[in-house]
Amino acid sequence: MAVNRLTGKLAGEDNAGIGPRIYHGQWGSGGAGQVNGRWQVFFGGGDGVLYAFGAEPSKGTGAPIVPVLPGPPLANEEDPEMDYLKKIWWFDCNPPEYKMRDGKPIRYPDPEGPSEINATPVFYKNRVYITIGQDPEHGEGVRPARLRGCHRDGRHDRQRADLGVPRHPPEHLDSVD
Repeated sequence: MAVNRLTGKLAGEDNAGIGPRIYHGQWGSGGAGQVNGRWQVFFGGGDGVLYAFGAEPSKGTGAPIVPVLPGPPLANEEDPEMDYLKKIWWFDCNPPEYKMRDGKPIRYPDPEGPSEINATPVFYKNRVYITIGQDPEHGEGVRPARLRGCHRDGRHDRQRADLGVPRHPPEHLDSVD
């Protein structure tokens, strides 16, 4: 949900159906950046998906709210009386090997399974950076946290890079254009 910073009133909510798909918790806040002159809100969902929403709320259309990940359908529609931040693009930050093993789904919180996004997205030089990992309260996982990067300029659908496991301290941070 988005709140007007001056009045504290609800400005809008997402139209992505994130809530029912959260693995365990929602850890980070949203971030924002201007892409080709248009403000976008970047949000790392507890479902492991990085979302970009238009920054200007608009009235619901009555259309079904369609999640971006497979799963049971939602019985929700956009309420014409409510304002929404409309999704522009999304990127599933969990690589395929985090979701399937030997043709069978790996369920959260399996240490080899999918991860939540556990930080606020960072927008820098027309790229969005995000980290994924599981709740440390679950113990030592097999999979380390990962740093992911997405390039967004409005002309490309999905250029993405897996930046791997951050070094301590990082020697450099780079992504693919």
